[in-house]
Amino acid sequence: MIKAWCIKYRWTGVASVVIAVLLLVQMPDTTHIPILPNIDKVVHFCLFAMLATVTMWESRKAWIALVWAMVWGGVLELMQQYLTSCRSGDWTDWAMDVAGAVVAVAIVVIGLRKKRNL
Repeated sequence: MIKAWCIKYRWTGVASVVIAVLLLVQMPDTTHIPILPNIDKVVHFCLFAMLATVTMWESRKAWIALVWAMVWGGVLELMQQYLTSCRSGDWTDWAMDVAGAVVAVAIVVIGLRKKRNL
């Protein structure tokens, strides 16, 4: 059963690990590079939109994609706060994780409904 689950959700697993690495490792210092304010929120939004899209593609269920993105986003914020010395947990980052997942799932659901009505 576990093997079947791992095979079914392999791309969700890959995306989850990639996101974890990106959010938990220390990034190079970019303070000398002018960037957009709150770019980290945009990054969180996009990463979790991608995760929700991949999860929904594999599961075919919107609720699984949303729950996984919400749980994984929360776990990663807690890990940033308590398990790293180079990162800090931020609940607004988690809110952007959830927002990215919700928008992605909504776009997929609306797109599938329109496709069926063609």
